[in-house]
Amino acid sequence: MIEVDGWRWHKDAKRNSEDLRRQNFLMNLGWRVLRYDWHRLRHEPEAVLAEVENAIKLKAGPR
Repeated sequence: MIEVDGWRWHKDAKRNSEDLRRQNFLMNLGWRVLRYDWHRLRHEPEAVLAEVENAIKLKAGPR
């Protein structure tokens, strides 16, 4: 799962708490959660893409 966090949404403590609860729930189900903010997507797109590709390769396992 990939999630993009924005200041507009997370400026509220309740919303942030809900996101943390959801992430913990998903991780307990065995999901890998990658979280990014707009700054990284805008200024480091190659690094973000490399992280996503690496996560996909790790999930696929050895060939």
